[in-house]
Amino acid sequence: MTMTQRMTEKKDPDVGTQCLKLAAWPLVIYPWLLIGDIMGLSAILEFGKPSVQWVIFVIFVYGSLAYPLVFLICLALVSLLRSRKRVRARLLVSVAPLLWLAFLILDCVVARLFR
Repeated sequence: MTMTQRMTEKKDPDVGTQCLKLAAWPLVIYPWLLIGDIMGLSAILEFGKPSVQWVIFVIFVYGSLAYPLVFLICLALVSLLRSRKRVRARLLVSVAPLLWLAFLILDCVVARLFR
């Protein structure tokens, strides 16, 4: 294989990298979501008596506030596992931010059911 063939040949990224790229997209809108979450934190105090809707709301607010931290921890773990050649563990950690987002979406669906 010549040098030009090696340079033009693209590396096929693994599934874990694709999952992390997909999980990074919600961070683009996160500054606006953060403003809403801060207002939601002040609304938590106004609910009064805890109910099912209150619990669902608290889970969503704290879950969406914690998403960047979850993403950064998973990103650090993936880079650590990449150096140790642990493919299966790296894939599981790469999917974790997407599972976190799926949990938050499920929380919104459950909130609609209890309206």
